[in-house]
Amino acid sequence: MSSYIYLTYAVPAMPLAFLGLPLYVYIPNAYAELPSIGVTLAGLVIFGARLVDLVTDPLVGQLTDRLRGYVHPRWFIAVGSAIVALAVSQLFFPDQQTTALSLAVAISLCYLGVTLVQIPYMAWGVELAPTLNKQRFLSLLREGSAVLGVLGALILIAVSESSVLHSLGITLLLLLPISILPLWLVSDGNKRQLSKPSSDFFLTLFKKLPVNNQLMLKIYFANSLAAGIPATLFLFYANDVLGLSDSEAGPFLFIYFFSALLSLPVWLKLLKVFDEIKVWMSSMVLAALAFIPAVFLSDSSYLMFYLVCVLTGFTLGIDTAIPAVLQARFAQRQFEIQGTTNAGTSFGVFGLVSKLALAFALAVSFVLLGFSDTSFPRHESLPVLYAVLPALIKLVAAYLLFKAAPILRHASDRQQSSKPPAVGGLHA
Repeated sequence: MSSYIYLTYAVPAMPLAFLGLPLYVYIPNAYAELPSIGVTLAGLVIFGARLVDLVTDPLVGQLTDRLRGYVHPRWFIAVGSAIVALAVSQLFFPDQQTTALSLAVAISLCYLGVTLVQIPYMAWGVELAPTLNKQRFLSLLREGSAVLGVLGALILIAVSESSVLHSLGITLLLLLPISILPLWLVSDGNKRQLSKPSSDFFLTLFKKLPVNNQLMLKIYFANSLAAGIPATLFLFYANDVLGLSDSEAGPFLFIYFFSALLSLPVWLKLLKVFDEIKVWMSSMVLAALAFIPAVFLSDSSYLMFYLVCVLTGFTLGIDTAIPAVLQARFAQRQFEIQGTTNAGTSFGVFGLVSKLALAFALAVSFVLLGFSDTSFPRHESLPVLYAVLPALIKLVAAYLLFKAAPILRHASDRQQSSKPPAVGGLHA
Protein backbone atom coordinates (compact mmCIF):
# COMPACT_ATOMS: atom_id res chain seq x y z
CA MET A 1 0.00 0.00 0.00
CA SER A 2 1.43 3.37 -1.02
CA SER A 3 2.53 6.13 1.36
CA TYR A 4 -0.15 8.31 -0.22
CA ILE A 5 -2.85 6.05 1.24
CA TYR A 6 -1.25 6.25 4.68
CA LEU A 7 -0.97 10.03 4.48
CA THR A 8 -4.65 10.25 3.49
CA TYR A 9 -5.60 8.01 6.39
CA ALA A 10 -3.55 10.10 8.88
CA VAL A 11 -5.18 13.45 8.03
CA PRO A 12 -8.35 13.09 10.22
CA ALA A 13 -6.15 12.92 13.32
CA MET A 14 -5.51 16.63 12.78
CA PRO A 15 -9.03 18.01 13.41
CA LEU A 16 -9.53 15.54 16.28
CA ALA A 17 -6.44 16.92 18.02
CA PHE A 18 -7.36 20.49 17.03
CA LEU A 19 -10.72 19.98 18.78
CA GLY A 20 -9.12 18.73 21.99
CA LEU A 21 -7.53 22.02 23.05
CA PRO A 22 -10.70 24.18 23.00
CA LEU A 23 -12.89 21.32 24.25
CA TYR A 24 -10.88 20.77 27.43
CA VAL A 25 -9.47 24.28 28.02
CA TYR A 26 -11.61 27.03 26.48
CA ILE A 27 -15.13 25.58 26.54
CA PRO A 28 -15.30 25.15 30.37
CA ASN A 29 -14.01 28.69 30.92
CA ALA A 30 -16.36 30.25 28.34
CA TYR A 31 -19.50 28.65 29.80
CA ALA A 32 -18.43 29.29 33.40
CA GLU A 33 -18.41 33.03 32.63
CA LEU A 34 -21.98 33.05 31.30
CA PRO A 35 -24.37 34.61 33.86
CA SER A 36 -27.04 32.06 32.92
CA ILE A 37 -24.78 29.13 33.91
CA GLY A 38 -21.85 30.06 36.15
CA VAL A 39 -18.84 28.14 37.39
CA THR A 40 -20.52 25.51 39.56
CA LEU A 41 -23.24 24.51 37.11
CA ALA A 42 -20.85 24.50 34.15
CA GLY A 43 -18.49 22.22 36.09
CA LEU A 44 -21.26 19.80 37.07
CA VAL A 45 -22.65 19.62 33.53
CA ILE A 46 -19.25 18.98 31.93
CA PHE A 47 -18.31 16.45 34.61
CA GLY A 48 -21.57 14.57 34.01
CA ALA A 49 -20.96 14.55 30.25
CA ARG A 50 -17.48 13.12 30.82
CA LEU A 51 -18.89 10.32 32.98
CA VAL A 52 -21.24 9.32 30.17
CA ASP A 53 -18.34 9.58 27.72
CA LEU A 54 -16.43 6.93 29.66
CA VAL A 55 -19.02 4.30 28.73
CA THR A 56 -19.24 5.07 25.02
CA ASP A 57 -15.68 4.04 24.09
CA PRO A 58 -16.01 0.29 24.80
CA LEU A 59 -19.59 0.28 23.49
CA VAL A 60 -18.57 1.85 20.16
CA GLY A 61 -15.56 -0.48 20.05
CA GLN A 62 -17.71 -3.59 20.33
CA LEU A 63 -20.19 -2.19 17.82
CA THR A 64 -17.36 -1.56 15.36
CA ASP A 65 -16.16 -5.16 15.63
CA ARG A 66 -19.57 -6.82 15.51
CA LEU A 67 -20.74 -4.88 12.46
CA ARG A 68 -17.43 -4.93 10.55
CA GLY A 69 -18.79 -7.48 8.08
CA TYR A 70 -21.63 -5.10 7.17
CA VAL A 71 -20.54 -1.55 8.01
CA HIS A 72 -17.20 -0.11 6.92
CA PRO A 73 -15.40 2.11 9.47
CA ARG A 74 -15.79 5.01 7.02
CA TRP A 75 -19.51 5.13 7.79
CA PHE A 76 -18.93 5.37 11.53
CA ILE A 77 -16.39 8.13 10.88
CA ALA A 78 -18.80 9.98 8.58
CA VAL A 79 -21.68 9.81 11.07
CA GLY A 80 -19.41 10.78 13.96
CA SER A 81 -18.01 13.74 12.00
CA ALA A 82 -21.52 14.98 11.23
CA ILE A 83 -22.41 14.79 14.94
CA VAL A 84 -19.21 16.64 15.88
CA ALA A 85 -19.96 19.37 13.31
CA LEU A 86 -23.49 19.76 14.67
CA ALA A 87 -22.17 19.97 18.24
CA VAL A 88 -19.42 22.46 17.33
CA SER A 89 -21.94 24.73 15.59
CA GLN A 90 -23.74 25.04 18.93
CA LEU A 91 -20.98 24.56 21.48
CA PHE A 92 -18.45 27.06 20.12
CA PHE A 93 -20.92 29.93 19.68
CA PRO A 94 -22.58 30.53 23.08
CA ASP A 95 -24.52 33.68 23.86
CA GLN A 96 -25.89 35.25 27.03
CA GLN A 97 -29.12 33.23 26.78
CA THR A 98 -27.41 29.82 26.49
CA THR A 99 -28.72 27.42 29.14
CA ALA A 100 -27.12 24.57 31.05
CA LEU A 101 -29.36 22.13 29.15
CA SER A 102 -27.99 23.45 25.83
CA LEU A 103 -24.45 22.97 27.13
CA ALA A 104 -25.24 19.44 28.32
CA VAL A 105 -26.73 18.39 24.99
CA ALA A 106 -24.02 20.01 22.84
CA ILE A 107 -21.01 18.77 24.79
CA SER A 108 -22.46 15.25 25.15
CA LEU A 109 -23.03 15.12 21.39
CA CYS A 110 -19.48 16.35 20.81
CA TYR A 111 -17.99 13.62 23.02
CA LEU A 112 -20.15 10.98 21.33
CA GLY A 113 -19.21 12.18 17.85
CA VAL A 114 -15.50 12.11 18.67
CA THR A 115 -15.79 8.54 19.96
CA LEU A 116 -17.71 7.43 16.85
CA VAL A 117 -14.86 8.82 14.75
CA GLN A 118 -11.86 7.84 16.83
CA ILE A 119 -12.48 4.19 17.76
CA PRO A 120 -13.40 2.90 14.24
CA TYR A 121 -10.63 5.11 12.85
CA MET A 122 -8.01 3.44 15.05
CA ALA A 123 -9.42 -0.04 14.35
CA TRP A 124 -9.32 0.58 10.60
CA GLY A 125 -5.63 1.39 10.89
CA VAL A 126 -5.01 -2.21 11.99
CA GLU A 127 -6.40 -3.42 8.67
CA LEU A 128 -4.53 -0.90 6.54
CA ALA A 129 -1.11 -1.75 7.96
CA PRO A 130 -0.80 -5.56 8.14
CA THR A 131 2.96 -5.68 8.85
CA LEU A 132 4.91 -4.40 11.85
CA ASN A 133 6.96 -1.82 9.91
CA LYS A 134 3.85 -0.47 8.20
CA GLN A 135 2.02 -0.25 11.53
CA ARG A 136 4.92 1.71 13.00
CA PHE A 137 4.96 4.08 10.04
CA LEU A 138 1.19 4.54 10.08
CA SER A 139 1.06 5.19 13.84
CA LEU A 140 3.80 7.80 13.68
CA LEU A 141 2.12 9.50 10.71
CA ARG A 142 -1.14 9.59 12.65
CA GLU A 143 0.59 11.07 15.71
CA GLY A 144 2.39 13.62 13.54
CA SER A 145 -0.93 14.70 12.08
CA ALA A 146 -2.37 15.02 15.61
CA VAL A 147 0.54 17.19 16.73
CA LEU A 148 0.04 19.41 13.69
CA GLY A 149 -3.59 19.83 14.76
CA VAL A 150 -2.58 21.02 18.24
CA LEU A 151 0.06 23.36 16.79
CA GLY A 152 -2.55 24.79 14.41
CA ALA A 153 -4.92 25.45 17.31
CA LEU A 154 -2.16 27.18 19.29
CA ILE A 155 -1.21 29.38 16.33
CA LEU A 156 -4.84 30.33 15.69
CA ILE A 157 -5.31 31.22 19.36
CA ALA A 158 -2.20 33.42 19.24
CA VAL A 159 -3.18 35.36 16.10
CA SER A 160 -6.96 35.51 16.54
CA GLU A 161 -8.25 39.08 16.77
CA SER A 162 -11.90 38.18 17.40
CA SER A 163 -13.39 35.65 19.83
CA VAL A 164 -10.93 32.76 20.15
CA LEU A 165 -13.74 30.25 20.57
CA HIS A 166 -15.56 31.51 17.46
CA SER A 167 -12.36 31.35 15.39
CA LEU A 168 -11.65 27.80 16.55
CA GLY A 169 -15.24 26.73 15.81
CA ILE A 170 -15.26 28.13 12.27
CA THR A 171 -11.90 26.51 11.52
CA LEU A 172 -13.11 23.16 12.82
CA LEU A 173 -16.24 23.29 10.68
CA LEU A 174 -13.97 23.76 7.65
CA LEU A 175 -11.37 21.17 8.67
CA LEU A 176 -13.76 18.30 9.38
CA PRO A 177 -15.18 17.73 5.86
CA ILE A 178 -11.83 18.52 4.20
CA SER A 179 -10.08 15.83 6.25
CA ILE A 180 -12.85 13.19 6.23
CA LEU A 181 -13.86 13.19 2.54
CA PRO A 182 -10.50 11.88 1.21
CA LEU A 183 -10.97 8.72 3.31
CA TRP A 184 -13.39 7.50 0.67
CA LEU A 185 -10.40 7.22 -1.68
CA VAL A 186 -8.57 4.85 0.68
CA SER A 187 -8.77 1.26 -0.54
CA ASP A 188 -10.21 -1.39 1.76
CA GLY A 189 -8.04 -3.40 4.07
CA ASN A 190 -8.66 -7.06 4.77
CA LYS A 191 -12.34 -7.64 5.37
CA ARG A 192 -12.89 -8.93 8.89
CA GLN A 193 -15.46 -11.40 10.15
CA LEU A 194 -18.01 -10.56 12.79
CA SER A 195 -16.99 -10.90 16.43
CA LYS A 196 -18.81 -13.48 18.47
CA PRO A 197 -21.59 -11.97 20.59
CA SER A 198 -21.07 -11.77 24.34
CA SER A 199 -23.80 -11.69 26.95
CA ASP A 200 -21.45 -10.57 29.74
CA PHE A 201 -20.24 -7.37 28.09
CA PHE A 202 -18.20 -5.66 30.83
CA LEU A 203 -16.93 -8.99 32.20
CA THR A 204 -15.62 -9.76 28.71
CA LEU A 205 -13.98 -6.35 28.44
CA PHE A 206 -12.00 -6.58 31.63
CA LYS A 207 -11.88 -9.95 33.40
CA LYS A 208 -11.62 -12.01 30.21
CA LEU A 209 -9.10 -9.84 28.42
CA PRO A 210 -5.90 -11.71 27.49
CA VAL A 211 -3.04 -11.24 29.96
CA ASN A 212 -1.06 -9.15 27.47
CA ASN A 213 -3.95 -6.71 27.14
CA GLN A 214 -4.38 -6.50 30.91
CA LEU A 215 -0.69 -5.72 31.35
CA MET A 216 -0.83 -3.10 28.63
CA LEU A 217 -3.81 -1.44 30.31
CA LYS A 218 -1.89 -1.10 33.59
CA ILE A 219 1.17 0.35 31.85
CA TYR A 220 -0.94 2.64 29.69
CA PHE A 221 -2.89 3.94 32.70
CA ALA A 222 0.29 4.72 34.66
CA ASN A 223 1.92 6.40 31.67
CA SER A 224 -1.20 8.44 30.85
CA LEU A 225 -1.51 9.50 34.50
CA ALA A 226 2.11 10.66 34.46
CA ALA A 227 1.39 12.74 31.35
CA GLY A 228 -1.92 14.10 32.66
CA ILE A 229 -0.59 15.60 35.91
CA PRO A 230 1.87 18.11 34.36
CA ALA A 231 -0.68 18.90 31.63
CA THR A 232 -3.22 19.80 34.32
CA LEU A 233 -0.72 21.84 36.34
CA PHE A 234 1.12 23.51 33.45
CA LEU A 235 -0.53 26.93 33.70
CA PHE A 236 -0.30 26.89 37.51
CA TYR A 237 3.42 26.14 37.25
CA ALA A 238 3.97 28.78 34.57
CA ASN A 239 2.06 31.43 36.57
CA ASP A 240 3.27 30.78 40.12
CA VAL A 241 6.78 29.40 39.62
CA LEU A 242 7.99 31.09 36.42
CA GLY A 243 5.89 34.23 36.78
CA LEU A 244 4.40 33.94 33.28
CA SER A 245 0.95 35.06 32.19
CA ASP A 246 -1.29 32.63 30.30
CA SER A 247 -0.39 34.30 26.98
CA GLU A 248 3.33 34.26 27.79
CA ALA A 249 3.10 30.53 28.53
CA GLY A 250 1.83 29.88 24.97
CA PRO A 251 5.29 29.72 23.31
CA PHE A 252 6.37 27.03 25.74
CA LEU A 253 3.38 24.88 24.73
CA PHE A 254 4.23 25.49 21.08
CA ILE A 255 7.84 24.38 21.63
CA TYR A 256 6.60 21.29 23.47
CA PHE A 257 4.37 20.11 20.62
CA PHE A 258 6.79 21.25 17.89
CA SER A 259 9.51 19.15 19.54
CA ALA A 260 7.11 16.18 19.46
CA LEU A 261 6.62 16.69 15.73
CA LEU A 262 10.36 16.90 15.01
CA SER A 263 11.05 13.79 17.10
CA LEU A 264 8.91 11.42 15.03
CA PRO A 265 11.50 10.72 12.27
CA VAL A 266 14.09 10.04 14.99
CA TRP A 267 11.83 7.54 16.74
CA LEU A 268 11.00 5.87 13.43
CA LYS A 269 14.72 5.30 12.78
CA LEU A 270 15.20 3.93 16.29
CA LEU A 271 12.30 1.52 15.75
CA LYS A 272 14.17 0.07 12.77
CA VAL A 273 17.00 -0.90 15.13
CA PHE A 274 15.22 -1.65 18.43
CA ASP A 275 11.80 -3.12 19.23
CA GLU A 276 8.83 -1.15 20.57
CA ILE A 277 9.35 -2.22 24.17
CA LYS A 278 12.92 -0.90 24.37
CA VAL A 279 12.07 2.34 22.57
CA TRP A 280 9.00 3.03 24.70
CA MET A 281 10.88 2.24 27.91
CA SER A 282 13.69 4.58 26.88
CA SER A 283 11.23 7.39 26.17
CA MET A 284 9.68 6.96 29.64
CA VAL A 285 13.07 7.19 31.35
CA LEU A 286 14.05 10.20 29.21
CA ALA A 287 10.79 11.98 30.13
CA ALA A 288 11.36 11.27 33.84
CA LEU A 289 14.90 12.65 33.69
CA ALA A 290 13.80 15.67 31.65
CA PHE A 291 11.46 16.78 34.46
CA ILE A 292 14.31 17.05 37.00
CA PRO A 293 15.40 20.64 36.07
CA ALA A 294 11.80 21.86 36.54
CA VAL A 295 12.18 21.23 40.28
CA PHE A 296 14.85 23.94 40.57
CA LEU A 297 13.53 26.67 38.26
CA SER A 298 12.38 30.16 39.24
CA ASP A 299 10.94 33.23 37.54
CA SER A 300 14.26 33.88 35.76
CA SER A 301 14.74 30.38 34.33
CA TYR A 302 12.93 30.67 31.01
CA LEU A 303 15.70 29.18 28.88
CA MET A 304 16.00 26.12 31.10
CA PHE A 305 12.24 25.60 30.96
CA TYR A 306 12.43 25.68 27.16
CA LEU A 307 14.87 22.76 27.47
CA VAL A 308 12.42 20.90 29.71
CA CYS A 309 9.66 21.45 27.14
CA VAL A 310 11.90 20.28 24.28
CA LEU A 311 12.97 17.07 26.04
CA THR A 312 9.54 16.13 27.41
CA GLY A 313 7.92 17.03 24.09
CA PHE A 314 10.42 14.78 22.36
CA THR A 315 8.84 11.77 24.07
CA LEU A 316 5.20 12.77 23.45
CA GLY A 317 4.64 11.23 20.01
CA ILE A 318 6.11 7.87 20.87
CA ASP A 319 4.08 7.70 24.09
CA THR A 320 0.90 7.39 22.06
CA ALA A 321 2.26 5.73 18.92
CA ILE A 322 3.82 2.68 20.61
CA PRO A 323 0.69 1.57 22.52
CA ALA A 324 -1.25 1.86 19.25
CA VAL A 325 1.32 -0.30 17.45
CA LEU A 326 1.26 -2.97 20.15
CA GLN A 327 -2.53 -2.99 20.26
CA ALA A 328 -2.62 -3.38 16.49
CA ARG A 329 -0.22 -6.34 16.71
CA PHE A 330 -2.35 -8.00 19.40
CA ALA A 331 -5.48 -7.57 17.27
CA GLN A 332 -3.73 -8.97 14.19
CA ARG A 333 -2.55 -12.02 16.15
CA GLN A 334 -6.12 -12.71 17.34
CA PHE A 335 -7.45 -12.44 13.79
CA GLU A 336 -4.80 -14.86 12.55
CA ILE A 337 -5.60 -17.38 15.30
CA GLN A 338 -9.38 -17.03 15.73
CA GLY A 339 -10.55 -15.42 12.49
CA THR A 340 -12.41 -12.65 14.36
CA THR A 341 -11.37 -9.09 15.12
CA ASN A 342 -11.30 -7.30 18.46
CA ALA A 343 -9.50 -4.16 17.23
CA GLY A 344 -12.46 -1.87 17.89
CA THR A 345 -13.11 -3.32 21.35
CA SER A 346 -9.41 -3.15 22.19
CA PHE A 347 -9.07 0.51 21.24
CA GLY A 348 -12.40 1.23 22.92
CA VAL A 349 -11.13 -0.12 26.24
CA PHE A 350 -7.90 1.83 25.83
CA GLY A 351 -9.92 4.99 25.17
CA LEU A 352 -11.81 4.35 28.40
CA VAL A 353 -8.58 3.84 30.35
CA SER A 354 -7.04 6.98 28.84
CA LYS A 355 -10.04 9.09 29.89
CA LEU A 356 -10.00 7.55 33.37
CA ALA A 357 -6.31 8.38 33.70
CA LEU A 358 -6.88 12.00 32.66
CA ALA A 359 -9.81 12.34 35.07
CA PHE A 360 -7.72 10.79 37.84
CA ALA A 361 -4.84 13.15 36.99
CA LEU A 362 -7.16 16.13 37.33
CA ALA A 363 -8.48 14.91 40.69
CA VAL A 364 -5.03 14.04 42.09
CA SER A 365 -3.52 17.34 40.92
CA PHE A 366 -6.22 19.54 42.40
CA VAL A 367 -6.54 17.59 45.66
CA LEU A 368 -2.79 17.60 46.29
CA LEU A 369 -2.49 21.23 45.23
CA GLY A 370 -5.29 22.26 47.58
CA PHE A 371 -3.79 20.23 50.42
CA SER A 372 -0.29 21.65 49.91
CA ASP A 373 -1.62 25.22 49.79
CA THR A 374 -2.54 24.91 53.47
CA SER A 375 1.04 24.05 54.45
CA PHE A 376 3.44 25.46 51.84
CA PRO A 377 3.64 28.46 49.49
CA ARG A 378 2.45 27.40 46.06
CA HIS A 379 5.78 28.21 44.37
CA GLU A 380 7.40 25.62 46.67
CA SER A 381 4.87 22.80 46.32
CA LEU A 382 4.17 23.15 42.58
CA PRO A 383 7.63 21.99 41.38
CA VAL A 384 7.18 18.76 43.35
CA LEU A 385 3.67 18.14 42.01
CA TYR A 386 4.48 19.26 38.46
CA ALA A 387 7.85 17.51 38.05
CA VAL A 388 8.71 15.00 40.79
CA LEU A 389 5.34 13.20 40.97
CA PRO A 390 4.95 12.54 37.22
CA ALA A 391 8.64 11.57 36.96
CA LEU A 392 8.15 8.92 39.66
CA ILE A 393 5.00 7.60 37.99
CA LYS A 394 6.86 7.47 34.66
CA LEU A 395 9.55 5.34 36.26
CA VAL A 396 6.87 3.04 37.73
CA ALA A 397 5.37 2.68 34.23
CA ALA A 398 8.83 1.91 32.81
CA TYR A 399 9.35 -0.76 35.49
CA LEU A 400 5.95 -2.34 34.73
CA LEU A 401 6.85 -2.36 31.04
CA PHE A 402 10.21 -3.98 31.80
CA LYS A 403 8.54 -6.75 33.83
CA ALA A 404 5.84 -7.31 31.20
CA ALA A 405 8.22 -7.21 28.22
CA PRO A 406 8.47 -11.03 27.65
CA ILE A 407 4.69 -11.46 27.53
CA LEU A 408 4.13 -8.39 25.35
CA ARG A 409 6.83 -9.45 22.89
CA HIS A 410 5.42 -12.96 22.75
CA ALA A 411 1.85 -11.74 22.18
CA SER A 412 2.87 -9.53 19.25
CA ASP A 413 5.24 -12.03 17.61
CA ARG A 414 3.91 -13.76 14.47
CA GLN A 415 6.32 -16.66 14.96
CA GLN A 416 5.41 -17.37 18.61
CA SER A 417 5.66 -20.82 20.12
CA SER A 418 2.65 -22.63 21.53
CA LYS A 419 3.46 -21.87 25.18
CA PRO A 420 4.09 -18.28 26.34
CA PRO A 421 6.75 -17.26 28.83
CA ALA A 422 5.90 -16.76 32.51
CA VAL A 423 6.35 -13.35 34.06
CA GLY A 424 5.56 -12.71 37.72
CA GLY A 425 3.48 -15.88 37.90
CA LEU A 426 1.31 -14.89 34.93
CA HIS A 427 0.89 -16.82 31.71
CA ALA A 428 -0.55 -15.43 28.50
